[in-house]
Amino acid sequence: MRSGDIASDLAKPFDYYAFWLAQDLGANVIHLIVRGIPIMLVYAVATPMVWPSDVNAALAFAFSLLLAMLVSFAWRFCVNITALWSADALGFARLGYTLAMFLSGFLVPVAFFPPWLKTLAAWTPFPAMIETPIQIWLGILSGPAASAALVQQAFWVGVMILLGRLMLAAGTRKLVIQGG
Repeated sequence: MRSGDIASDLAKPFDYYAFWLAQDLGANVIHLIVRGIPIMLVYAVATPMVWPSDVNAALAFAFSLLLAMLVSFAWRFCVNITALWSADALGFARLGYTLAMFLSGFLVPVAFFPPWLKTLAAWTPFPAMIETPIQIWLGILSGPAASAALVQQAFWVGVMILLGRLMLAAGTRKLVIQGG
């Protein structure tokens, strides 16, 4: 935004949302392969570890992980796209990332929240980013409960992608590039 490179990006005739999503998913897969899996394997050798109980649980976890990546991207996209309306969107970004870190269960599991905060978190997309895949991995959510959680994650994927696309459309209609 600050350099004006966004103008050349927006001049290209393709789906910007899909382009940025593909870049993000590619980076996530690389991080999973290069960092995530090796760290888990080393950890599993060093200490006893809980694994999915069966193939269905492992598949549910894999699908939940994909949905979590999509929700996470969509949230970060919505936060970052606020830069189209602000000369300095750093405050929006800090607030957005702080909310996501806290309400997703990244810092403290949502199960440890007081009831009122647990209810509040449940009405947001944030638990779909971290809490849901972890609960499926650990077997806390299984069977119909895991299926319901996957449906809820898919709901948040749809809502957040729609919101991001609407914000992108509105922002690109309004965008004014300064300095050139």
